[in-house]
Amino acid sequence: MEIDWAACGKRIKQARESAELSQEEFAEMISLASNSIGRIERGEQHPSVRTLWKMAHALNTSIDYLLDGVDSPQTNEVLLHLRQIGSQLAECTPKQLEYVSQILLRALLLRDDLENYN
Repeated sequence: MEIDWAACGKRIKQARESAELSQEEFAEMISLASNSIGRIERGEQHPSVRTLWKMAHALNTSIDYLLDGVDSPQTNEVLLHLRQIGSQLAECTPKQLEYVSQILLRALLLRDDLENYN
């Protein structure tokens, strides 16, 4: 699959403008030079995966949407939950993170049973 970088740049620009962010504000949020934002939005520069992740996070969307315009409601819901969980996990010790990780993995293994529980 070829990535249409010009279309990706247009989606980034639309999302940035929808968030009412200038290129300078957006660049500062994701630790990138503001002139790089313009080049990315015009499709002249290809962002790294890390930069795409930062952009998607800052713009409250998914990398899928930025790259190919596909953004399902389920993806948005998952992102919302992950951000809520992530903010709580940021305050955990490594031992607590391991414990929470084990609990989540067990819950995911049992998710079919959890659906029948309701």
